[in-house]
Amino acid sequence: MVGFGNFFSRPVVESQPEYSVLPAGNYEAVLVDSRMKQSKAGKEYLSLEFKIRSGEHANRSVWGRYMIHDTGAAGQIARNQLQALEDATGVVKPADSSEWHDIPVIIAVKVVPSKGDYGPSNEITNFIRLQSPPRLKPQAAIQSDDSPW
Repeated sequence: MVGFGNFFSRPVVESQPEYSVLPAGNYEAVLVDSRMKQSKAGKEYLSLEFKIRSGEHANRSVWGRYMIHDTGAAGQIARNQLQALEDATGVVKPADSSEWHDIPVIIAVKVVPSKGDYGPSNEITNFIRLQSPPRLKPQAAIQSDDSPW
């Protein structure tokens, strides 16, 4: 047996899992966090974190970033996206973003290629209402009239 003494005295650091980008597609997800953040350029944006609910990528997060105070194209895109989120959740004109939390929706995700110092990433391109399966109507009793069809 070999004693190591203080050889392994460095602090224990838990390794973080490395995630690759999600494949482009539609995912059932819920909004779990929403907050205003500051970009590196000093602009404020709304950050929405969605957690995927099922399938191979269950419990993975996807973030949407929306420049809601921008008066140009970025602001228009944000308004369009958030209107789609209103439609998907059924919560129109919420008092704050927490009203959208925990409502299952479908998020449409695309892959954004690497750019500059940044690797590939995911972007939410649309929100779709989660449709419940249609209810089947009970079949009417079959009446015999002696016809084969």
